[in-house]
Amino acid sequence: MSRKVILDVDPGIDDAIAIVTALKSDEIEVAGIATVYGNVTPQVGMLNTLRVLKSMGRMDIPVIVGAKRPLKKGLLSSKIKETKEKGHGKWGLGNLHVDPSIINDSLKRGSNKGTLAADFSCKNFLGFIDEIVKYCNDDEISIIATGPLTNIARAILYRPEFIHKIDQLLIMGGAYGLGSHIRGNITNFAEFNFYCDPEAARLVLTSPTLNSKTKVVGLDVTQHPKCGLDRAFVNKARHRINAAKSPASELILSLLDFKLVYNTIFHLHDVLAVLLYERPLFFSLKSGNIEITLRGKLRGHSEFIHNELGNVKVAAIVNGNRFRNFLYSRLISY
Repeated sequence: MSRKVILDVDPGIDDAIAIVTALKSDEIEVAGIATVYGNVTPQVGMLNTLRVLKSMGRMDIPVIVGAKRPLKKGLLSSKIKETKEKGHGKWGLGNLHVDPSIINDSLKRGSNKGTLAADFSCKNFLGFIDEIVKYCNDDEISIIATGPLTNIARAILYRPEFIHKIDQLLIMGGAYGLGSHIRGNITNFAEFNFYCDPEAARLVLTSPTLNSKTKVVGLDVTQHPKCGLDRAFVNKARHRINAAKSPASELILSLLDFKLVYNTIFHLHDVLAVLLYERPLFFSLKSGNIEITLRGKLRGHSEFIHNELGNVKVAAIVNGNRFRNFLYSRLISY
């Protein structure tokens, strides 16, 4: 039986492939996708998300434009922007530039169900949260967050009862030194999502009402060598994907090939958050608290403090072979 999930994304190549992975699941019903400032602006993120949905034949799923900037901090520096463009391309999807006319296509094919699957163009992000509070039962939906946590923080501040609707909150963010000696991926001290909005990360990760609902996977796991993907993996997938000759297959191969332009080995961090939701037994988790540095040289730095009664569960280990097999099976399934 499928379970309702909202994806909170800033696509981004790995976000895009995480969306594909979730859409190909028999266990997930994607009830909506919210975009947030991060790898790209939320408006560009909306276009990128619609491109993925169109390739998958899923334009019925609402896409909601979320936070345009962090809760308190300013926008990213030009140096940071250059770094992320190298990883994701100027517009987030590698060499692809999405035509804004895709919005009109989504309007023509949008759903008229009137609840979570209502036409995204009729609501803003906070209106979407109002819908969730109104229509969803307690513990009915889960959220997989693969971008900065600004949207989640705003939702908690706006409608605290929103938390009661959440069954699980799965987060890709942070680096904790649990599984390996991993440093940050945007500075020496910080992972990108937490660096973008450390105040939002702190608010979400210290929310006592989210105790037992929150699971986090950080760079210790997502960037572990056993989770690395290389040209051999891509070529193996290419052999099966090419046979499909579909818009989705062309999109997936374009994204994977872009990752190999600058890297012999690359990591799709955000897919691990989907895996954590669907296959939690593939992971070893530790309970504890996470402290976030808000400013200065260590901005966005995350420190895990082990505590069996802590706020969150953090992934320390994942079975790398199972992850690769999981991803491969989703990429080639049509």
